[in-house]
Amino acid sequence: MNKTFYIQTLGCKSNLATSDYISEKLIDAGFVYTNKTNANFLILNTCTVTNEADVKSKKALRQLLKCKADQIYVFGCAVNINVAQFLKISDSPKYFNNPEMLLKEVLKDAGSLKLGSIINENNQASTSPLVSSWQTTNKIKDSDIFRKRRYVKIQDGCNNNCAYCIVNKARGKSYSFDSNHIISYIQKLVNSGCEEVVLTGIDIGAYNFEGINITMLIKEILKKTQIKRIRVSSIEVNNISDDFIKLMASAGSRFAHHLHIPLQSGSKDLLKSMQRKSALDFYLNTVSKLKLKIPDIALSTDIIVGFPGETDNDFAQTIDVCQKCGFMKIHVFKYSKRYNTPAALMSNQVDEKIKNERSAKLIAISDELQKQDLKKRIGTQELVLIESSFPKDENDIWAKRNLMCANSYLSRSDSYHICCIDSMTSLKFGKLYECEFIDCKYDNKFGFYALAKLA
Repeated sequence: MNKTFYIQTLGCKSNLATSDYISEKLIDAGFVYTNKTNANFLILNTCTVTNEADVKSKKALRQLLKCKADQIYVFGCAVNINVAQFLKISDSPKYFNNPEMLLKEVLKDAGSLKLGSIINENNQASTSPLVSSWQTTNKIKDSDIFRKRRYVKIQDGCNNNCAYCIVNKARGKSYSFDSNHIISYIQKLVNSGCEEVVLTGIDIGAYNFEGINITMLIKEILKKTQIKRIRVSSIEVNNISDDFIKLMASAGSRFAHHLHIPLQSGSKDLLKSMQRKSALDFYLNTVSKLKLKIPDIALSTDIIVGFPGETDNDFAQTIDVCQKCGFMKIHVFKYSKRYNTPAALMSNQVDEKIKNERSAKLIAISDELQKQDLKKRIGTQELVLIESSFPKDENDIWAKRNLMCANSYLSRSDSYHICCIDSMTSLKFGKLYECEFIDCKYDNKFGFYALAKLA
């Protein structure tokens, strides 16, 4: 039997990390990654963070069912919460609530069950999906299917009970992976040519393995590996300690000067209604500390507009806080009811028209803040990671702008801004280069971005 596979991932960076783990294991077992049309085995990693995510997950399954694969495998948060919604579509796929059990089944179906470490001696799936990969993968293969920055999952689960969220039910209680395995895995990535890793999880700030917290883990990674840059995917403000800030400030370019810190609302009343743990004053104080100790830091956040009970005054307070914080990017989410959450039962739901108006207004403010942050960086230098080249179609705006330039590259800066780098010489994908910001531009596809040149 041919051993080809395709994996489709919906949702968060933690899901992307898990899908990368599955891909690594299958490639180690001799599988070849291909497109969904030609794959023998199709894998769907689902998301259930919103009702819309459920809809997208079911739509993705319907599309995969149209392919002529030998078998389809489905797992992830949406399956964990409500597998029945998928069984109504089709009972021919195989459904799993654990990625390691899924791996065992794929390998069995392909007649390639050689990786015995996927399942422990009691035939039980490990509670740490990446541990077996870190223990058994002696060499990580460089492949075009993996992103140029690699996601490393260090934690899973969530002990919070935000009123709008169901992830804690889908993922279970917080647990952390062995720090030694994480460090070993990152060094293997370095040996394969990786220059940047993103530490990810559901609540990575809650990392705690045998007394080692998130700050201590990052310090050990910096000490014991040759990784050129570490980035954290998202961190709750209550986990940003003075020691964390001190480490980021002292690590130089090896610890990216960008943090994504979810806020959700600038209204104290709404934060209480949302059952958020962190006080607004603490959030603002932490932002002030970060900017004092790390003047070039870039901050981004998540905001929910139209949460039940949100008034015009609540929304005005959110705008005020966002402007005070000077976020370089605001991810704006219109509240939608999520079945089986406290917020869905609240009586004071906000009209959809008002949600749309507030969303549009906050997105416009986000664009302006992004432009302001970019403009203040003109003339400064940052390390950027080359991700891809821009298309050369004659109708493309990049081609029109770069007719005299041999190469144009899409990259991400230390501050996580999108950059376009023009270079007369070829640059390597996945590598870090020192560049100077020379201008700020706008494009409908990318929004505001930086023009940059090699320093």
